[in-house]
Amino acid sequence: MQKWGVALTLVTLMFVAASTHALAWPGGPPVKLVVQGPGLDRSVEVTQREFLDGLGAEQFVNFNWPVSRTPQADTGYRLTRYSDDSTQGFVDHLLYYPNSAGRPGLVRYDGSERGGGEYFTGKWYYTTPRGDAAIRRLLAWLGVSAQVEALAKSLPPPAVALEAMPAPLKAGQPIEIGFKVSQIDSVALPKSPIVSVQQADSASRAVYVAKPDGAAGRYKVTIEVPDGIWLWMVDLGGELGEQIMPALAAGSAAALAGQPDGLVNSRAAVSAGAASGASAVPPVVMLLVGVVIGLAVMLFARRAMTRRPA
Repeated sequence: MQKWGVALTLVTLMFVAASTHALAWPGGPPVKLVVQGPGLDRSVEVTQREFLDGLGAEQFVNFNWPVSRTPQADTGYRLTRYSDDSTQGFVDHLLYYPNSAGRPGLVRYDGSERGGGEYFTGKWYYTTPRGDAAIRRLLAWLGVSAQVEALAKSLPPPAVALEAMPAPLKAGQPIEIGFKVSQIDSVALPKSPIVSVQQADSASRAVYVAKPDGAAGRYKVTIEVPDGIWLWMVDLGGELGEQIMPALAAGSAAALAGQPDGLVNSRAAVSAGAASGASAVPPVVMLLVGVVIGLAVMLFARRAMTRRPA
């Protein structure tokens, strides 16, 4: 009987944990967003749905791809999201910092007011292609495009520049990409940079090794990706570390985005973003996982009791 009590307690705790997670990560766009930052002389409240799509918890931030080198930035755009208009609604806070040259923006997750997401709090992540497109469109509507570009240029310049890539990108076929690494001060150029490729809504990565291609600092790598929007970065090691690159669109995703060159920009990512915005586990799935684990614990306890010697 004691084991049954322990099992029931575990089931209850798991159910509550799953429910809390579900409350902490509501689906879809927020109903309201409050924006503060450069170019805005006051906090601006945004409730227009067309400017909120792409900024939801599972749409805006790519929690599968953390920023390896924490930026020294604290002057970006502070965002407060509201899941609904009630006092019980979920509220969380983020700091957005735009990136340059078509690369994903950076977001620091600053926590929520109802708990949940503590693991992510205080850490930097890249935006999803859809999320970056959405926030840039909103900031342009607010009339601060010049300030956004100034912030983006204040970041250290990217050490890697894309040089060659076939257009359009064909899904499921080898794609050769050429890039150049800039010589920065006395930092040695890498012999064989590592290239990581990850689908926008996945946590798994494919890893490739780039090879020198002629002149010093030039490299090429051959990758193969299925249909969809893909994030990729070049790891130069040492002081230069990981360098995020503009997202790629292959197959039908490139056609949907209207990007024949395969690169995803802020305008195209909105139309193609439905397939690339999800990065958080749906709350219902978490709830079901908690229940299944709890039932498994109960079954284990019951079997242990039936096998208990008299």
